[in-house]
Amino acid sequence: MNFAYHNIAFHSVKYLVLLSYCLSLILSVYALRVDWLIILPPFALMVLLFWVVQILNQTHLFTALILGLLMDGLHQTLLGSHSLIFIIITFMMIRMRLRFRSTPLWQQSIVIGFYMLIFQILYFILYTPPLSEEGAVLYWSMPLVSIVLWPLIALSLTKLSSPTSNT
Repeated sequence: MNFAYHNIAFHSVKYLVLLSYCLSLILSVYALRVDWLIILPPFALMVLLFWVVQILNQTHLFTALILGLLMDGLHQTLLGSHSLIFIIITFMMIRMRLRFRSTPLWQQSIVIGFYMLIFQILYFILYTPPLSEEGAVLYWSMPLVSIVLWPLIALSLTKLSSPTSNT
């Protein structure tokens, strides 16, 4: 499967970027309503990582800060904690995004799963959520779900952001 990336300028897809961030925050709110949806990854972070890879002329650290603050407000947690986690993971992706772009989609999914595992570890260190035995299995299986969801997110956003051809 050939998964080609295009170097996208922000001004050409700014409304799509903003809409995708808003949609990811709405999905995060939906995941808060049901207990067993702890298995879902932070969609805002996954969409942020996608745009970090796609739009190369920005660092996206300010976006990570803002999305993290919004997630703190949604989760009613200590202000800045999600921002710290989002900025750390965004910085890690910025450091390797050119190598990330050149790998096949299945390898990208594994890397995203690793980043989500780092998110889970940092989240666990900062918050120490009270987990039952079943809740702990769901909590720590979130990186596996993100491995499955990454191709869906990446392919759909790539299709929406790719220039249309009239041939």
